[in-house]
Amino acid sequence: MNNLIFFSTNAVISHDFDVTDSDYQYHNWFNLTKGLEWPSHTTSRVHQLNTPWSLAPTVCPIPKLIHSEENFDNVIDSIAEKFCHQILQSGKTPYIAYSGGIDSTSILVSLLKTGNTNFLEKLIVLYNNNSIKENPYFYHRFIEKKLQTQDINTLNIDSLNFDKIVIVDGEAGNQILGWRAIHVHSYYQNFDFLDQPWRTVSDLTTAIPGSTAFTVELIKDSIHHAPIDIETVYDFIWWANFNFKFDEVLIRKVPGYAKNLTAVQTQLFYNHGLYRFYAQPEMQVWSMISKDQRRNSTRNVISKWAPKNYIYQFDGNDLWYASKKEEASYSGLDGIGSKLIAIDNQWNKYSIADPDVRKALGKILQRI
Repeated sequence: MNNLIFFSTNAVISHDFDVTDSDYQYHNWFNLTKGLEWPSHTTSRVHQLNTPWSLAPTVCPIPKLIHSEENFDNVIDSIAEKFCHQILQSGKTPYIAYSGGIDSTSILVSLLKTGNTNFLEKLIVLYNNNSIKENPYFYHRFIEKKLQTQDINTLNIDSLNFDKIVIVDGEAGNQILGWRAIHVHSYYQNFDFLDQPWRTVSDLTTAIPGSTAFTVELIKDSIHHAPIDIETVYDFIWWANFNFKFDEVLIRKVPGYAKNLTAVQTQLFYNHGLYRFYAQPEMQVWSMISKDQRRNSTRNVISKWAPKNYIYQFDGNDLWYASKKEEASYSGLDGIGSKLIAIDNQWNKYSIADPDVRKALGKILQRI
């Protein structure tokens, strides 16, 4: 269990709850997840963490500042144009995992805007009943009987098709656009607090509900390595999500997608069969350079204003634009199973059901 790209502290806790006790030497690492959606897999994209388990480098390094485009619409349109071109060149079948939420809807809008007839005839929308309920107008107006559709729960990826398809999903949207902690402060109109320099806040655990002093120290340490200035409380919260949670959200659905694939096939599928719009370098750069613009937009009390406005300019749905809140969207592929403890950088999976894994884990955590 070395060079891990994923290690689930939640899975460990579910099998050994005592790791959260204050007298256990590594308890701080297992109490991080008491925070508001702190990732079960904790890694930093900008510096090496001193974890008890061996971490591989991030699967998604933060890119250099390659452009200065602050207009969200232009950025997502350019990513969509590139994606459509690549698909038509490759001959692969494109799928979009559509939840009906803000992130996946914005991506589908970009494809509808930029994709030509050949592309749109190939595109398959993966959905379920929750997708329709979350945005019924969009589904019935732009998807039903206009695009190919498939229930996402019937999706089967195996050795025969894993290299012939590409799946787009909305993962990393929250890391680019904000965090629920920001939405909470915005809901309570704590705008002055979000604008306040984080270095002047006496207790930064109030910034992220449920966070601990250890959480705050991890974030502070990482800020020394940040490629941009982190000045306000808003920046502090956004940076924690942007830096620490990217890896988990990019990996967490892969075991569901690739449950029928070998480790080698899974790695190939991750590298070539998944295309995350919100993890593209252009979008990450936009997130970094537009953080002040997004902080100011929180005063509109409209979560994820940029993609919601982008969608609204396309569909004109006033009600959804005004009322839609950030919420969890479920596809049936969420989660990676309570028995999966870790994945290494060769995409070998480690299950708590394996006696050898339990023995190795016990040694790593000094529990035996």
